[in-house]
Amino acid sequence: MSRTSDAQKSGPLPSGRILRQRLDNGELLLGFCLSLPAPAILEIAKDYDWFWIDGQHGQLSYDTILHCVRVADLVGVPAIVRVAGHDYSQIGPVLDTAPAGVMVPMIHDADQAKIALSQSDVATIGCRHAGKTLSVQITREQFQDMTADLLQRTADTAQLVLEPG
Repeated sequence: MSRTSDAQKSGPLPSGRILRQRLDNGELLLGFCLSLPAPAILEIAKDYDWFWIDGQHGQLSYDTILHCVRVADLVGVPAIVRVAGHDYSQIGPVLDTAPAGVMVPMIHDADQAKIALSQSDVATIGCRHAGKTLSVQITREQFQDMTADLLQRTADTAQLVLEPG
């Protein structure tokens, strides 16, 4: 029995948006947590609704996280990666792997979330659609201007999962 929803069958929506739609529809979603450096396990777990790749407590290198996100894409399951901390040097490389979402641990409020996402002087913002990627570099000031209303827009446009510390 496949747990694929109509949203997943309907077209090439980004996996994070599919996950958000299913959650907004009140669906009960079953996730699979991977904390071992063995991305092939995700191929076996492909019938789950989403994957949680634990980069905080798991024994996962950047290369393993990248491989896990690619495997998740190949099997059509959205992947959320929990990074090791809220330093941008840990968040940025994981964002570059293009998971459906990023879980940032030890964030207690919106200000901490904004700081965690704006610690780099220059950031690369990427958009992926139909196998093509567009990347644009922006400055910290541009980023802060664009994210002034972060909390309101997050519900509609982002798949950042904030975990209380």
